[in-house]
Parts: sequence; C-alpha cells; structure tokens
Amino acid sequence: MTARSEVMVSRTLYQIAVVTLIASLLWVGMGVYQATKSEVDVGVDKEMLTPVNPKIDTEIVSKWSSRDTQIGAENVTIEEVQIATESGGGIDELVN
Repeated sequence: MTARSEVMVSRTLYQIAVVTLIASLLWVGMGVYQATKSEVDVGVDKEMLTPVNPKIDTEIVSKWSSRDTQIGAENVTIEEVQIATESGGGIDELVN
C-alpha cells in the first residue's frame, strides 16, 4: 500500500509543478506583451538634448592646473592629516 501512496504523491507533485510552470509562463508572456504594447512617455528636458560644445576651454584648464599654487597646497601624507585633525587645527594647519 505504501508504494501506491508514494506514486500518488509523486504524481500530485508532478501535476502541481506543471500547473505552476504553465502559470508562470503565462504571467511572463502577458507581462512581455503588455510591455511591448504600452507606450511610455519619457519626459526629457530640452536642455539635455542640446549638443555639447566639443571645444576645450583653455582658461578653465589653466585655472585647474594652477589651483595647487593658488592655495599653497603641497603633498600631504595621511599621517599629517590625522595629526592635524586630532589636534583640532584642521586643514588650515596643513596649508600654513
């Protein structure tokens, strides 16, 4: 009698698996169909669609390159930063 009940259980599980597979395939298929048929209006700002100027502004590049000399910054190690922040001096202590 146990062999017969094991067959019934495995047959029931097989049927549940097949029904679940069919339901999931239908669900995915309907989702894909709905996604392809519906139109979504994507609002893009007109400013985003304007072309970018490909010319390099040399004035800005020169300001960037001279930035280290303007503020008097130098190469600082992590230990120096930690010491300056622990002592309460902050970045001003490193620059001066």
